[in-house]
Amino acid sequence: MNREQKLDANAIQAAFDAADKVSPTGKAHAPCIIAAVMAYLAAAPAPKAAAEEPCPVCTKPFAAGDTCATDIELGKCHAECLAGSPAVDLKTGEPVDGPIDTFPHVAPKAAAVTVKQIRWDKHTDIDEWYSKDAGDWGVSDYVVDKNPVGDDWRLRVRGHLLEDEFVSPAEAMDAAQRDHEIRVLDSVPTSPVPVPALTDEAVERALAEWSKPNDKREPAEIMRAALLAAFPSKGEGE
Repeated sequence: MNREQKLDANAIQAAFDAADKVSPTGKAHAPCIIAAVMAYLAAAPAPKAAAEEPCPVCTKPFAAGDTCATDIELGKCHAECLAGSPAVDLKTGEPVDGPIDTFPHVAPKAAAVTVKQIRWDKHTDIDEWYSKDAGDWGVSDYVVDKNPVGDDWRLRVRGHLLEDEFVSPAEAMDAAQRDHEIRVLDSVPTSPVPVPALTDEAVERALAEWSKPNDKREPAEIMRAALLAAFPSKGEGE
C-alpha cells in the first residue's frame, strides 16, 4: 500500500464497519485498528489478470474446457491445431516417442502460481510413461501404464492407484496434469491483495491519525487517512 494507491471505497467502508463493531463508542484503540485494517485487506478488490495471447495457429482465444499443447516454436496452442505434428522434446527439439503432451486451459489469474506442465519419459521396454520433474514445485511421481486386467490404461501416483479405466495414455496424462495442478495450487497460500505486516508502529500511526482532536472529517475519510498512516509507503511490511 502506498500514498499513490487509490483505496477502494467499499473496502474502506468494510474497515470502518469492523472498527465500529470493536469500538461502538467511536474511541480508537489497538484492537479496533487491527480489526479495521484486516477487514480492509480482506475486502480490497483483487488485481486484474493480464490478458492472454490467443492461439498462434488459429488466432482464436483460449476458453474453459480447451485442451492445449505446447509447440517448441509457437508456444501454447490448441491441441487440435497441432494435430499430426510430431512429438518433440521441448528443450532439445529432438523427436520423442508417445503422444504430444496436452493440458487443460486454465484462465490466467493475477498473482497466480503457474503450474508447469508435467514432462513424461517412456519406459524403454514396455508401454509405461512416468513423470519427470515439473519445475520448482516438484511433481507427484505419476505413472501411466497398461491395466493388467483388460485393455484400459491406469494412472498411479507414488504407487497409489488414482484411476484405471482410461481409454488411452493421453487421457491418463491429462488426468495427471489436472491432479497435479490441484495439488500444487492447494498448497500455495493465496490472498486477494499483498498483505503488509501489521507492526506495532503501523498501529500507533493509525491511532494517532484517527485520534486527532476536533476532527471534522467524515468517518470514511478518517479511516482512509488512518490506513494511509499505517502504511505510508512501499517497503514496510511488504
